[in-house]
Amino acid sequence: MEASLHQHIFNNYNKRVRPGDVGEAVNISVDVVLDYLLGLDEKNQMLSTGMHFIVKWVDKALSWNETEFPGLHEIFVPDTQIWIPEIAIPKALRTNLYLKAENYLANIKSNGTVKWVPNFTGNTQCSIDTTRFPFDNQTCLITASVWVYETKQTQIVETKVLVEPSVKENGQWEVSSVLGKLVPDRKQRNGIVVTLNIRRRREYYLVSLILPAVVTSFLNPFVFLLPAESGEKVGLATTLMLFYSVMLSVIFGSIPANSLTMPIFGMFIGGQLILSALSIACTVVLLKLRPNNRDEAVDPKTERPEDGNKTKINCENGQWEIISVLGKLDQDRKQRNVIVVTLNIRRRREYYLVSLILPAVVTSFLNPFVFLLPAESGEKVGLATTLMLFYSVMLSVIFGSIPANSLTMPIFGMFIGGQLILSALSIACTVVLLKLRPNNRDKAVDPKTESNARFEAGEALRDTVDELQPEEYVSNEAEELESVVEPSVEDFVDTAAKFVPQMFYRVQIWGP
Repeated sequence: MEASLHQHIFNNYNKRVRPGDVGEAVNISVDVVLDYLLGLDEKNQMLSTGMHFIVKWVDKALSWNETEFPGLHEIFVPDTQIWIPEIAIPKALRTNLYLKAENYLANIKSNGTVKWVPNFTGNTQCSIDTTRFPFDNQTCLITASVWVYETKQTQIVETKVLVEPSVKENGQWEVSSVLGKLVPDRKQRNGIVVTLNIRRRREYYLVSLILPAVVTSFLNPFVFLLPAESGEKVGLATTLMLFYSVMLSVIFGSIPANSLTMPIFGMFIGGQLILSALSIACTVVLLKLRPNNRDEAVDPKTERPEDGNKTKINCENGQWEIISVLGKLDQDRKQRNVIVVTLNIRRRREYYLVSLILPAVVTSFLNPFVFLLPAESGEKVGLATTLMLFYSVMLSVIFGSIPANSLTMPIFGMFIGGQLILSALSIACTVVLLKLRPNNRDKAVDPKTESNARFEAGEALRDTVDELQPEEYVSNEAEELESVVEPSVEDFVDTAAKFVPQMFYRVQIWGP
């Protein structure tokens, strides 16, 4: 029975003929079901989704009388045997443009209603707004339209959007809402626009980005609280500056190179980087102006002191801006006419001003401070090596983002290379100066400087006593002791504690 129905329907059926009469439009209803959200590639601004469409229309050529074929209310046939509307996803990237129903048969009712369920799994373009990164919400638009026929021939008259519950289980993004509406396009065709509102899950970024940045932001003031005698003021400041430089690279490496929107969090990290550089400069100046007290008290066990005019073309591309587009006729080598289109574009600066220019310019002012830093601080070479390491990383970032082309070299990369050379030279000069500098550590006195004088006086007195006769000992000893203990009683006690045992021994021998 079903075989005879197939023969009855498809005997004179032509799938290339559009259903309906001439001048009559085929009305189509399209329901969109979002199956899963794979993720959002922010760097390339691509949304990865999986969805299927439930498309329905009426084709009178596929209808039959149920009385002639009792019990057959519907049949299933491959979509390659019937006419289907050419529905496309215009913003699809790296995938097929037209919708296809893989492993699915079209359902045909006895009244000619056709139900076709194509699916779409792939990438679509999605503009990213990173202003509130990582607390941002993104809105992505997925457009589906009848690609071949105009509205007067085939039109979408009804649509609705459904969401599978499993979509909200994505670990990075959470689906807030999915909306659908009918919109006409510029080529007398209508389609549907699916608006997908997603929200970034915060927990991952709270631990990996926000927590380290907030914690270290409280450490900048402690650079000034750290005593100069610790020898670690510049080390702490340079470590913080290096941390913020790496953090800035991580943030701007995970978002698109878009100068239309700048993350507030990235600007905060840039501000902390500037404060760290200023704290290094201020610390070096203060250490330079601070009097050198290293010759006074240097015992590690003693307590430290408590004081101390062109028309621009509108373009939504976030990385490049179109300045002008020119066209002219020309001829190629085979004398054929060709059209040469000259497209002049300019790179947008804002993204690179924060991620590259700002750290490089700020740290370039720190090279002279290596020579201003006192040698007694013990941090001259540490500051210079930190700067050299920073410029090495910056140079790798710059040349890693441009083609390996030896014909043209970026001036900014040459500037960073120059700063790297200056840092290396500053290390060499610092090492040579420290080598040629007189070593004052051999002249450093014993920590108990005042008691040393009393001890030497006692030693001299003991040598004198050795040369004296017993009868001369008492008078000479009294005179020497009087000169030694004259300053104070405490001095007498300290001196006596050092050489009284020797005196007591001699008195035992020479005494009466």
